[in-house]
Amino acid sequence: RDADLSSSSLVVQHDATGEWDGGLRDVLPLVDVVILNELEFEHCAGGTPRYFAETCPGTLCIVTRGKNGAVAYRGGEEIARQASRSVEPLDPTGAGDAFAAGFLHGCQGDYASMESIRRGLQWGCAMGGAVVMIRGASIPATTEQI
Repeated sequence: RDADLSSSSLVVQHDATGEWDGGLRDVLPLVDVVILNELEFEHCAGGTPRYFAETCPGTLCIVTRGKNGAVAYRGGEEIARQASRSVEPLDPTGAGDAFAAGFLHGCQGDYASMESIRRGLQWGCAMGGAVVMIRGASIPATTEQI
């Protein structure tokens, strides 16, 4: 990790085998940001940010919570929270990826400042919420819908 050169992020994916042991714990200390949904958070970290405090204290951990927004943790402590806009969901396909793209765009590579993290959470929740309003992994046609 070198803020002057680059950053790395990881979006955990559901483990259909139920094993939840694909080497994630070995990789976490090497990334700047990890984004998980609540199910992944439960299986990978026991549902507690303490796991991240012990294994990768410098990693920014983002837990997406669907209609309940998202929470950011660092060093085992909650540092930011963002509510989601109330929408009528049609299809959750692509919501996690859209959240990740929005979050990374909103932070613009700055995972240290609270302003940047809050902006990332706002963008992530907006993009994730927009995707669920359309069938398939797409976003609404106009920015007003986002």
